[in-house]
Amino acid sequence: MARLANKEKFLPVKLANQTKYDRRRLLLAFAITIGLTTILLKTNLPQTVTFALSRPAFEAVIADADKLKSICNSKPTEQQLGFYKVIECDRDNRGGIYFSTGQYGFLFDSFYFGFVYQPNPRGSQHFGTKVYEYPIIGDWYGFKAGNSF
Repeated sequence: MARLANKEKFLPVKLANQTKYDRRRLLLAFAITIGLTTILLKTNLPQTVTFALSRPAFEAVIADADKLKSICNSKPTEQQLGFYKVIECDRDNRGGIYFSTGQYGFLFDSFYFGFVYQPNPRGSQHFGTKVYEYPIIGDWYGFKAGNSF
């Protein structure tokens, strides 16, 4: 019975060594994949690169006051800027132009995320007072906002 549990004893030597080699390669590929995924998520590199490519579209809207006003006043916004679809926009009178690219909620809480240009330190009156901002490029920040975290 013990011999049946160890299948490699019944395989030819060359095939048994190949199987060990394949397991090592699979384990190495798995470790590299986990390592790279962790690095990419910790550095926020995918979002930074995607926003860098979309940044000219966002800055064109900011440069044109009429277009910014029309986008921020229309509900729903549904404006495509680069790779991102802006679902809401808010120009906070305390500073900051917020472009929400997504929303999620549960029960009575609603949370937004997106990009903000020159944010104010007190949060957004529209998206919520509890705002988590992280730098992306220059005066641009990513944000997550809501009324409770």
